[in-house]
Parts: sequence; structure tokens; C-alpha cells
Amino acid sequence: MDRGTPETPVRAGEERVCGCWLPKGEAPHARHDFPWCLFRFSVCISPSSARSRRHLSPSVGLWLWSCPVLGSIMALPGLALVFLLVLTPLLGTQEQRDPAAQARQGARDAETCQRPLWDPRLRLTPDQEEYSKNEEVTLSCPKIFQPPFTHVRCAGEVQPNIHGKPVYIEGWLGKGTGGAWTRIRSKVECVEAFQVVPGTLEVSTTSIKLNWTCSLPDACQRMQATCRLAGPSSSSCEAEEVMAKEMLHSQNGTFTCPPLQPFTVYSVTISVPPSTILFTRLLRTKATVPEKPERLWLDASTGTLRWQALPSCKGEILGYQLNVTARSAQDGSFLEFQQVTVNSSVTQYTPPRQMPGSKYTVTVQGLTAAGAGDASHLEFQAYVSGTCQKPWWDTRLRLAPDQEEYNRNEEVMLSCPEGFQPPFTHVRCAGEVQPNIHGKPVYIEEWLGKDPGGAWIHIRSKVECMVKCQKPQWDTRILFAPDRGSYDLNETLTLTCPEGYWSSSPEVACMKLNPRQRFLMPHIGWFVKNSMGHWKPVEGNMTCVEAFQVVPGTLEVSTTSIKLNWTCSLPDACQRMQATCRLAGPSSPPCEAEEVTAQEMLHGHKGTFTCPPLQPFTVYSVTISVPPSTILFTRLLRTKATVPEKPERLWLDASTGTLRWQALPSCKGEILGYQLNVTTRGPQDGGFLQVERLMLSSSVTEQPLPAHGPGTSYTVAVRGLTAAGAGAALLEEFQTNSSETPDPPDVSSRLVRDISPSRGTAVLPLRPITWVPEAGSEHQLLVAATHNGTALEGACSGELQPFNASRPPDAYVAAVLNLTAPTAFVLGDGTHGHGFHNAPLRPGWDYTALLRLVRRSQQVAVAGGCSSLGTLPARD
Repeated sequence: MDRGTPETPVRAGEERVCGCWLPKGEAPHARHDFPWCLFRFSVCISPSSARSRRHLSPSVGLWLWSCPVLGSIMALPGLALVFLLVLTPLLGTQEQRDPAAQARQGARDAETCQRPLWDPRLRLTPDQEEYSKNEEVTLSCPKIFQPPFTHVRCAGEVQPNIHGKPVYIEGWLGKGTGGAWTRIRSKVECVEAFQVVPGTLEVSTTSIKLNWTCSLPDACQRMQATCRLAGPSSSSCEAEEVMAKEMLHSQNGTFTCPPLQPFTVYSVTISVPPSTILFTRLLRTKATVPEKPERLWLDASTGTLRWQALPSCKGEILGYQLNVTARSAQDGSFLEFQQVTVNSSVTQYTPPRQMPGSKYTVTVQGLTAAGAGDASHLEFQAYVSGTCQKPWWDTRLRLAPDQEEYNRNEEVMLSCPEGFQPPFTHVRCAGEVQPNIHGKPVYIEEWLGKDPGGAWIHIRSKVECMVKCQKPQWDTRILFAPDRGSYDLNETLTLTCPEGYWSSSPEVACMKLNPRQRFLMPHIGWFVKNSMGHWKPVEGNMTCVEAFQVVPGTLEVSTTSIKLNWTCSLPDACQRMQATCRLAGPSSPPCEAEEVTAQEMLHGHKGTFTCPPLQPFTVYSVTISVPPSTILFTRLLRTKATVPEKPERLWLDASTGTLRWQALPSCKGEILGYQLNVTTRGPQDGGFLQVERLMLSSSVTEQPLPAHGPGTSYTVAVRGLTAAGAGAALLEEFQTNSSETPDPPDVSSRLVRDISPSRGTAVLPLRPITWVPEAGSEHQLLVAATHNGTALEGACSGELQPFNASRPPDAYVAAVLNLTAPTAFVLGDGTHGHGFHNAPLRPGWDYTALLRLVRRSQQVAVAGGCSSLGTLPARD
């Protein structure tokens, strides 16, 4: 059926049946009224038409009207709707009476399919208006496009509807990559098989890189990518030929051109041989800074600086920057500095009139989008002198001193009425003599003005009192460009921050807040440009925001590790961050440290960085930066100390009876001192005499042995101390003869008098132990029910308890004495003092009395000595 076109000529007054194609089960409504339907998707047929009658099945959703034809079909929008039929009496009666005929007609329809209304770019072979059932059709697309199915076939069929009556359904099947036929349920379109991922094409000064995907692998077999010079290079900018070719595989990947030259056009192409181009683009690498100009000279006849133009090999030359520095020819002191920027077409510049007796240093460097390149240098000297007349500037200007004539280099102060400001607060006369075009000297008056930075610059125009905005007193870290003490109305400033900080509003300007009458003081303020490009008044202070931060309290330093947590509040300022950990400086004997260079890329908004295993008590540099030179965080950190190694040597100087040991280096921690333990035993039986514990400073490496006469044996242990504690001890044993040690001092009496076993007492003559002269010490009288030297040494070293009657064999503290002079002490008299019990000695037990001197720190015994007073045979 031809939708929207009458099948037979329409005559005026002739009745026709008209209908509208609607989805199955949907009734007409306001959106599908009769005139709209008639002109969009309607049919008008003769009720007697046999061919039309087969299409007017109620089951396919055809709604019919009966309408008279008045002259022309185009006049139908003005007609009233006569009636609406749900089922067509005129056409459906016969079909309802003859279901067999209806089924035969549906079967004939199911044998064909109309040409599908798919993507107009699709090419169907054969290309027909109608296809037979199961007829295969080949699909193709233009280059770089591909259909989802290479073959389709007609699959029309007749199915019963909900009333059990046949309904013709037209359908298509598509052959997939595996060869199976699947039902097509949506519009078939040409799909772009290959695609460069949006946003991944990166072009730098020396590289071109892109990510690609291929949604239809069959279309992307044998892909190859090439990167080559787009055209021949010129003689001034010769570029090396690059011909990179790479086969691409799989469904996605990355292609990178080899190292390229800056500011050069390259052709990047991805294709499938022999001639299918999937992607091609001409790309220019980014610019870098230019080379320095080859020649820079001074034209003496005109005083003009000239230089050779730079070719745009490494970037388009945007201009040239000249720096002119003047110094006194007499003492070399700084006079003034001037910086001038000219456009790329200018290759000469006439500097301001020279000051007399000055030496000038001139540099010229080219400018590209990447910045300034290397500079060419030139030096020359001028010899001039003279005076200046009072300048004819703005009459509102006040000069101090106010004179008609000023000497060369004489400074003058400028000021203006309230609300106005001069461009310079100080000016000075700079008259000079220069040659004219005939080579004869000509005196030229000139004035210099002092800029906010203190440099003197040439005044090239009339000086006037202007409405000025004072430099705002914001965050002291903000860098203003230009940086001056005051600014013109509507002058735009650029704000930047030091490395590691970021300014949220890079552009500000001074503007009028409200219009006022002329000659009155203007009301002005600072405005900031927001992200939409609109100027808004500055509220509060502008500040530099710290983009990167090490989380407070997370910097952890141990003996072998450095660890920190970091955050980045402004991701744009923290792209490509890298953290490094390395030895801060070269190590030297005897503390040689291994070189450590750890580097890690940091990603995201936060994270943790940990240095690899380090050496104790060693300085390392921890730096987090954004290449090439932005330092976000840097710190020199020393790992914590650990206990030291044991001393390498310990010996006895026989001539003086002095112990000596080799000092320890501060490799694992600063050496705070040494702990020296000396245990002395008797010459005959090796019985315990005394133990001495000393804490010595780090500068001490020798100590006299306690003298006990010839044949005395000593066990000596020495160990180093750091903040982490005591290290391993070096043990040595020594024995003296009569010539090695002096006679022993009378440190204590070894005679026990007046032993009374029946009373359990003994009188001990005591003398204070003087060989440990530390403050905060105490004498303790110890009693041990043994003569064993090892047990006695343990009693001297241990933390003893008061007397306990349930454990009589244990050593105990009998008394704590404030012993400052010789005295006699009665042991076992049963008294109590300082928490200790001087218990009576038990008959039948043999005791050894010990006098111990202990120096305490934080209630812990850290040094002292202990001497045997002799044995106490508690028998009758």
C-alpha cells in the first residue's frame, strides 16, 4: 500500500474510506485527529478495492473514517469528522465471513519484506524496494565505517494475534561475526570502527602521543600508525627526517611518535593497507625557548642597538627583550636598570640618552610562547655632563626643592594634591652629550624617575598627577606583576604566588566604586575577575593558598624509615607530582652511608610516601616537587639513633694502672657517654672484693683502676651510650702485680670487731666510699648469708629488699647510711630505719657484710660501687 497517496483518482462528491496508521491497540486522540492523520500517515481507498481490502485488518491498528471528497484532497482540513470506525463494516464483513481467505492473503504477505528504513549511509546489495523471504542482502558502509552485520535476510512471517487471527509481522535477521543469524531489534547504522579517544591527544615540544580504540576488531586488522615530517624543512630551520611506523593490535592502545623537534609540523596517520585512512592529522610540536641572537652591536653614529633577527625554528618569535643596566664607570656602583620588549619585526632599538660617565651592559634575547631564550651581551661606555631646566610637566605637581635649574644627578621629590599621585616620587636630572648625525656633540636634557623597586628609569612622556590606587596590603607572599607602589585606574595586575602556593584569582584591577563630581577625590577600590570573566569587588584579603600539604602530625621518622601523609587541595597545581628520598650529602669515614635515591610518582588528592630502608642517625633529603622546578615540600631529616656498636679496643696502661678504650664514632647515634663496670677479686682465692659502676661523659676514654694490691684481678666491661640506650659491651680481664698499681687507699675497714653470736651482733668500722664522687648518692649496708664471690657480685648489682624472716638465706639491705666520716656501726642490733630492718644475725650462719654506694637517677641505680667488708662467722 502506498501510504498517504490515493490509490485511484479522487472525484468530487465521491465517498472514500480514509484511515490512519497507528500502533497496534492505540486509538486516535487529539494528537491523531483526522486532518493530521490524513496528511501525515493516512490512506484513502475505495471500499470495493480488493487489493486495499487485504490491508485493512483491524488487528494491525488501521482506524478508518468515511468522508466525502469535495473537489480536492487538500481541502480536507476544513471538513467535519463524520464518524470513527473501530472495525470496518464495509471491508471487514467479507473477511470475517471468510477466515481461510484472510490466512491465504497473510501467507502471501509473509513471503516479502519492504526495503528497511535504516541509516542512509548503508549500501544494500542488491538494492531493491522489496525482498523475498530468506533473500540475503549484503551491507556495506563508506570508508572508516562498518555495519554491525555484513549480511541480512528477510524474515517476514504471519503470527496469530490475541484474537487468534493472523497478523503479518515484517522482520530482518543479521549474520554476526560468528556466522549465526540473530533478530535485528533496532535501527542498523554505520558505525565508526576506529576512534582516537577524546582528550588523549597530547602534543609537547618533542613528542606526539594518542590513545585509540577499535570497536569492531574485524575492521581494524593490520592497522599501522606512521609519524613523519609533514614537509621539507627550510635552510634556516633544518629538521631531521622522522619516519616512525608501528603496527597496532588489539582493541585499544597508545601510539607515541619518537623524539621530535620543537615547533615542527608532523603528519600522524593511522591506516589499514592498502589505502583505508582511519585517522590523519597535521600536528605542530610545541615551542621551546629560542637560541640567542647571533649578532648584537652598537651603531656609534646613531647610538642605536642592532641585532640579527632570529628564525622561528624552535617557536614563533613573538618579540625581543632588552635589558639595559647602567653602572658608574668610576666605582661600578649600580645606577639604573631598564627592560624593554619589542615585537618580532623590530631588530634595532635606540636606548634612552646615556648618563655621563656610565658603563652600560645590554642583553637581547628572543621570546617565544615558551619564554625567553639565551641572551647576547654587549657592553659600552658614555662620557657626558650637564644640567637640566625645571621640567614643564603637570602644573599640579609639587617639586622639592622647587628651582629653575638642577644639577646633573640632583634628586627632586614629586608630590600631588590629595587623591592624586605622581608616577614617580623621586626624579633626577640626567643631561648628557651625544653625537648628532654629523658626529658633533649635542647636549640633551633628560630626566630619570625612580620606580617602586628603587631602579632609575628614563621618563619618556609628560609627568602628570593621576588618580592612583595604592598597592594593596594583602598576603605578603603575593607577587604583583607589575610590582609598583601605586597603579593607574583600570590597570590590570597579575597575581602569582611562590612555588607550592596558588592564587585563586590571578587578575585584579583598581576601579571606581561610584562616579563622583569632577575635581573631588574619587572613590576607588580593587576588583577581581571571576571564572566567568566578570569583575567583582574584592572582599577581605587576597591570599596565597597552600596547594600541597604534609598532614600535620603524620611525619614519622624512625631509625630506618621516614614516612609522611600528604594532601593536595588544588589538583591542577599537583599534576605530575613526584617524591624523592636521598642521602643529604656525601658520607665520610668512619660513618660511611650507602647512597639512597628513591623516586615515586604521587597521584590523586592524598596519599602516603615512605622512604626505603635507611641507615640510623643519617641525614636524608625528602623532596616533593612538580617538574621541572616547582618545589612543594622539602626537608632535611635525620633518622633516629640506635644503640652503638661495642668499642673496638680496651687495654690497661701498666705504667699508670689506667684503663683506656677507643672512642666510638657517632654513626648510629650521638655518643652521650660510656658505662664502665669494674669487678675486683682478691689475689689469693679470687674472692669478691668490690664492683664499680661508672657513668662517664663522651669525652672520657680512660679511667684509673681501683687499687687493691698486687695480684688483684679485674673484669672490665665498657659500652657506649646513645639516646636509644647502651650498646654491646667489650669485656676484658686484667691482673696486676706489685709494680702496676699503687697501694690501695683505705676505702673501708676489712676487719670485723666485737662479734657476739649470742646477741647476733657485730661491730663494723666503716669509712665512706670516696671513689665515686657523684651527688645524690647513698651508702647501703648489705648482708649476704654466703661467701660465694659470684653470689656476692650479684647482691652488689641487684635491687635488694629489706630483711625477710621467711627467707633468711637471701641477701638483704640492713641499713641506709648517711656516711660522710669514719664510724662504727653495730650490725644486727634489731633497729629499723628508712624502711629497712637491721635484723640480728642468726647463730650458726656465716655472713658477708658489703658496703654499697649507689647514685640514683629517676629512682634507678645508674652508677656506684660495692666493697666487701669481710666475713662474719656467727659461731661461738
